Amino acid sequence: AWRASESRMGTGKRLNQTRLAVENLGLYGFQLQDLMGRMRRSWLLPTLSAQEVDAAVAWFEARSALRSGAGPHFGAAAGRNLLVVQAEALQRFVIGLEIEGREITPRLNSLLDSALFFSRVQDQTDQGRSSAADFVNLTSLLPVGESVAYDYPSNSYTTFAGVLAERGYATLSAIPFRRSFWNRHVTMPSYGFQTTLFGPDFEPGERIGWGLNDRDFLLQMLERLPGLPRPFCAFLMPLSLHYPYGHFPQELKRIDLGRWEGTALGNYLHGMNFFDRAVGELLDGLERSGLLAETLVVVWGDHGSGLQRPETRDLAERFFGGFERLHRFRLDRVPVIVLAPGADIPRGEIQRVAGQVDLAPTLLALLLSLIHI
Repeated sequence: AWRASESRMGTGKRLNQTRLAVENLGLYGFQLQDLMGRMRRSWLLPTLSAQEVDAAVAWFEARSALRSGAGPHFGAAAGRNLLVVQAEALQRFVIGLEIEGREITPRLNSLLDSALFFSRVQDQTDQGRSSAADFVNLTSLLPVGESVAYDYPSNSYTTFAGVLAERGYATLSAIPFRRSFWNRHVTMPSYGFQTTLFGPDFEPGERIGWGLNDRDFLLQMLERLPGLPRPFCAFLMPLSLHYPYGHFPQELKRIDLGRWEGTALGNYLHGMNFFDRAVGELLDGLERSGLLAETLVVVWGDHGSGLQRPETRDLAERFFGGFERLHRFRLDRVPVIVLAPGADIPRGEIQRVAGQVDLAPTLLALLLSLIHI
């Protein structure tokens, strides 16, 4: 947890350093410096010798037995489809949270007894938080300080999507936004997705946050999923909860937030409640179509909310026993909920501390009876 907090503070420090560099070097001087840095990181890297490459390959081959899996739950969801909903800014502290007697996420809360709930997963993103989340969640590697999406977009990556594609899965990712944002039209194929859908691939609807609202996005994807080849791996990235939470449509509000109404925190919580309802409709639709019984459904947050101290102090003091406790620990956690009706997977809350690097191997362990990567 402390490392995650230090990472968040480190990101702010780098931003301050960037501003200082622009002030001292001027805009063009900074651009030149940035270009030289990118060249050093991308084109002027030292070349590994054949012996170094062979040594690295041998190290991984020697450890392959450790990735083969063991225990009663390996392969418990073998052969099922995989549906991952990577929710923008979904944080652990909203799960189970009540304000004025109303649950913020009642549908997700209702799943916790029948699902596998990892409650202490630390946000391990860095710069370019959403793109860093794509990277760490898919590859099980920690992101570099720079943006992987722009500095190393075309590398050959081993991801859970790529591993599943090698085993016959049809792989698809979808985000209702511009294809160029965080270079996803380049990174998603590198991450093993055979098809990626972007904003123009969806019917228009009300925008909340940065893109098509979560309900319309998930319901349009619900219509597409039955037409995918089986088994499939679908990675969905709804966007309604994108910072800075300056507005939330009045007609979509369902809860009274009291003193937080109209604030950034209030808009964030309304957005979370809206996302919760959207996920509920998605699950209901999957059940009606028969897909739910054939699918491992996973909902997780991509990173922290970005809410600042003034926006969270009252909430922390009222519900979590003080601001520092919330800031240092709870704001660095993302929830991970794994639902597989009928499969022999653990149920209930897992309080073991984990990181986002643990997500990809966990999914593969459930879906594949033998993991050899």
